[in-house]
Amino acid sequence: MTQYPVLCMAAGTANKTIEGKISAVSVANADKGTKSEVEIRDRQGKKFLFLIKATTRIYDSGASPLTLEKLIMGTKVRIKYLTTNEGVNEALSLKIIEAWLY
Repeated sequence: MTQYPVLCMAAGTANKTIEGKISAVSVANADKGTKSEVEIRDRQGKKFLFLIKATTRIYDSGASPLTLEKLIMGTKVRIKYLTTNEGVNEALSLKIIEAWLY
């Protein structure tokens, strides 16, 4: 299991925000026991992992709703999140701020 930096020093504190580029997206698979997650890299290249729950709001740059499956690696995003008492970073919202262009 990969270790990721803890983003919030005190669990359960106010919501935090981070920006970075998507480096991985995984969609939940009940048969495999996996959860939906998004990994981003900040400007320094540090990786951060976020749990995507059913209540997480995902938006494109125009504020229209998106599904997790539509996210593209390399896209710059802003994530609002909280860190649970167990140290899990739960994404509250994810908004595209710069789309990856082909």
